[in-house]
Amino acid sequence: MTALAYCSPEPDGRMMEHYMYIWEEIHPQLKKLADTVHKHGTKLSGQIAYCGVFSRNKNIMRKVSTNFSRATDILKNTEFYAVEIHFGHGYLLSPLTNKRKDKYDGCIENRMRFPLQVLEYVRKEVGVDFPILGKITMYNPYESRCQPQRLTISRPITE
Repeated sequence: MTALAYCSPEPDGRMMEHYMYIWEEIHPQLKKLADTVHKHGTKLSGQIAYCGVFSRNKNIMRKVSTNFSRATDILKNTEFYAVEIHFGHGYLLSPLTNKRKDKYDGCIENRMRFPLQVLEYVRKEVGVDFPILGKITMYNPYESRCQPQRLTISRPITE
């Protein structure tokens, strides 16, 4: 299996303006890519990463979650085999980008709330038979205070 990496679910979720985001208008190009990969006997997954600012506005959090599910649905409908949600490197799970001061901040259980919401929206959209992978960072020198918590992340994701 190979992957189309670092695709944002929305324009505002990109790290840099020239990075790709998944929207309905690129469906033909995604389908062509998937067909080409499949011709060579390989499966294709798509990695979805969000590097936007965490908002205190729950409507924006719902919008981001909805955009993840919409992007996943587009990948599924263009014959991608799986989707990978990027939780690591300062994206959905990191205390470096999560500057909230409420139930979504602090300990790993609180910081897991939003990523698990995204996962729930995605699973609901694509059903139980579509593979969803999760990328986490086991080591990041900028997040040294969180290293022991990394081992506890997979449990709530798989439940």
